[in-house]
Amino acid sequence: MNPMVLLRHETPDNEHHFDWMLSRAGDAGPLITFRCRTPIDVECPPGASLERLPDHRRHYLTFEGEISHNRGRVTRVATGRCNIIQETSDRLELDADWEGAPTLRITIEQTTPDAEWIIRSITQPPEDRR
Repeated sequence: MNPMVLLRHETPDNEHHFDWMLSRAGDAGPLITFRCRTPIDVECPPGASLERLPDHRRHYLTFEGEISHNRGRVTRVATGRCNIIQETSDRLELDADWEGAPTLRITIEQTTPDAEWIIRSITQPPEDRR
């Protein structure tokens, strides 16, 4: 499995959101990134809306602090491991293993031509089912 992180992003206008960043298998490249309104490591119900953002640099896996160009600050909320099972232009299926929580199989699909995505399902991966 590969690293993933959830960051709380405090914006200059005193608002906040969460940035969920996922590593691809065997890839040293940028991170798949989604913006979410709730902490996805705790509140991850089917039907939850996510916004796909441009891929982010890997340094965000360990970075906390002020973001350049007055874009606010980020604080690490949770870390874990993920395994991308399927990635297409409008669908992402992965196993997510947040520290201290059971592994979940999460399916996310794009719902509109812009950046909105929806969590379609959350289950246990087949090998974890008892």
